[in-house]
Amino acid sequence: FYQLGLRPVGFMLTDDLNRFRLSVDYMGSLTGDPTYNNWVNPRYILPGETIAQLLEDSHRVKILENCQSRYLALDLNFPNMVTESDFHGSDVLYDSSRSFVQHDKSSAELFKEAAEHMKDFVLVGIQDYVEESLILLSYRMGWQPPSRVDRMMMTSDDEQRATLHAKHYKILESINTVDIALYEQYKKIFQVDYINLINKKLELSVTWEEFLRRRYELNQALREQLSDDLLSGANG
Repeated sequence: FYQLGLRPVGFMLTDDLNRFRLSVDYMGSLTGDPTYNNWVNPRYILPGETIAQLLEDSHRVKILENCQSRYLALDLNFPNMVTESDFHGSDVLYDSSRSFVQHDKSSAELFKEAAEHMKDFVLVGIQDYVEESLILLSYRMGWQPPSRVDRMMMTSDDEQRATLHAKHYKILESINTVDIALYEQYKKIFQVDYINLINKKLELSVTWEEFLRRRYELNQALREQLSDDLLSGANG
């Protein structure tokens, strides 16, 4: 999320397995409708191909390698990127461009620069906690907290694992070590920040584990308190 001309507002991290499933579903849904994508016709997965074939193709699977970290760490020129065809001629995703996939940074450099750029955001949210991320973002921006949050574009861990063999899951893990480390680090930071907000605003002393057991109740109480604070001008 961005505010034009101002500090970037938020970035939402997701675990790589879920992001992979979403990417595949997205690419598959666009196969018959190239006008849906503003950049290029994303025929990255060809008709009749399986997810297994994609993961076992060492050339194309690189598009999934530490993708979130690359978006955060690399200096990207999107208009130029879409002119670089690397998969199936013009039928490519813009983020399969050579300058994005074939970067020259080590894993350590990628992690360091991604983490440094994430300091620019008002909030680094976690897709596992979309509702909490939006409530915390609303608090930091002085906005009215959302009254409801639909869990869109999410699949459960059981559903994800059911569609992938163990060897494919290992491939995803092996090519996403930086993304996984970044996600785990900021997931812990987010949990601390959100619990601190709950305990401060609701005058409690709950742990993250207790919060999860009372998630609906505490989120609703926090929404109401933040709304009251906005009305009284005490959103501090």
